[in-house]
Amino acid sequence: MSAPLENIAIIGGGGKIGRIILRGLISAPQLSIIAFKRPGSTSTFPSAPNLKVVETDYTPDALASHLEGQDAVISVIGGTGLTDQRGIIDAAVTAGVRRFFPSEFSINGQSEVARQLLPFFAVKQETLDYLVEKEKDGLCWTSLIIGPLLDWCLANGFLGFDLTSNRATIWDDGNTRFSCVNEAALGKAVVASLEHPAETANKHVYISSLNVTQNQILQALEHSTATTWAVKHTTSTEQIDAAREMLAKGDFAGGFTLVKASCWSNVPGLRQHFEVAEKERLMNDVLGVESESLQETVERVLAGERSGEYYV
Repeated sequence: MSAPLENIAIIGGGGKIGRIILRGLISAPQLSIIAFKRPGSTSTFPSAPNLKVVETDYTPDALASHLEGQDAVISVIGGTGLTDQRGIIDAAVTAGVRRFFPSEFSINGQSEVARQLLPFFAVKQETLDYLVEKEKDGLCWTSLIIGPLLDWCLANGFLGFDLTSNRATIWDDGNTRFSCVNEAALGKAVVASLEHPAETANKHVYISSLNVTQNQILQALEHSTATTWAVKHTTSTEQIDAAREMLAKGDFAGGFTLVKASCWSNVPGLRQHFEVAEKERLMNDVLGVESESLQETVERVLAGERSGEYYV
């Protein structure tokens, strides 16, 4: 059995998703974590006995030096920095790192339909292809695919539900089912992946703690608020056409709409319901991912919204 991965470097740990993963890492006392930040960066990090923050200019030599002795690198780089991952991978190989987690933690980019829908997923696939090449140099990889973060996306409005005005935007018939996890489940799954290096080596690892539809979310919200919500209906075709037009004009907000489309649109072949489409690669049992309640998730998010404790 492979030894657990315990010395961990995280890149992008000050970002929105990075902070969620970092919280999971520092909650595991057996881990020793380095979080990288650029000189002059305004990113903030929590104080924890097993966390060290290191400034670096991200040059290959500097990164390789900082990565010596690290077991794994977790990349949570945002969209504009995805192409930088190749240099980080090279530095990891030079430093003798055993495992690399590319910046996935999102929708199912292994769907050819999703890659055609979202142009930036071609860059993610290039990174994955490069990682496969580096297997010969002793570097393993794990691509963790989670779908949308339900509680986080619900709280910030990404899912199309306005918690302050009780308004919802529903795509198509609202019955497209998609898999997802909550914030805490993501953090625990990353830690569990480090604890099970053999089972997660060189694999696309799928997890899901809930699978839901937009209509089910709406029903749960109406139940918790004891209110009938105002609903606006739209279609996948309308949203995708508008998003592509925005991108053609240089408005990258259209990319966020295409991400939404990859989650709950009715476009065939997106494979967003992991329990069905990716059943053989779903690793809930290995990673200890437990089923969660949609109603409890909704009530927790609403309680946080009322108290000002947002998921950001």
